[in-house]
Amino acid sequence: MFNHEKPYRRGAKRKEAIAKNLIDFMESKAALSEDSAEFIYSWVRGGRRNKTHYDIWEMVLNEYNPVSRPTLYRSCKKIKNKPSSFTGSIYCAKKFSDPGDFLIICDTERAILKCSHPGKNFHNAFFPLAELVKKEAESPNCKFEEGIIKQVKEEDEYIMMVDLGAMYSCRWTK
Repeated sequence: MFNHEKPYRRGAKRKEAIAKNLIDFMESKAALSEDSAEFIYSWVRGGRRNKTHYDIWEMVLNEYNPVSRPTLYRSCKKIKNKPSSFTGSIYCAKKFSDPGDFLIICDTERAILKCSHPGKNFHNAFFPLAELVKKEAESPNCKFEEGIIKQVKEEDEYIMMVDLGAMYSCRWTK
């Protein structure tokens, strides 16, 4: 399907088009474009993430207004202020952790209330990647292979900017 042996790169206009398409798709205003599907594939399976990935997610998070308000979790060795994968499952976060890793917890109900304009401040917004993949999987011309669909659904993946001012962090123990 998609091949990402080379680093994922896109120009400014294509980045904007991908971000807009992801939002429009979630708001049922457009079909998922090939560029957007390739971007999602590269995020999920592409290995090393780069500036292009983070630029697109920042654009999405600046404009997307999520409907649900789940509690989200992330396990990581270092806390970085970049768009990152979170999960809606504490079990899944534990599965990706090692003793001593950080556990970041975000109650999006409260975090988004701290924002004066929900959906207009990427530090307090999130994007439901699992929901996008489920929605695309139901379309007659699904652009994702079964492995991607299964992986993202199982991980209940979301994208969110790490902002410890609106989140809790602690460390995993044995």
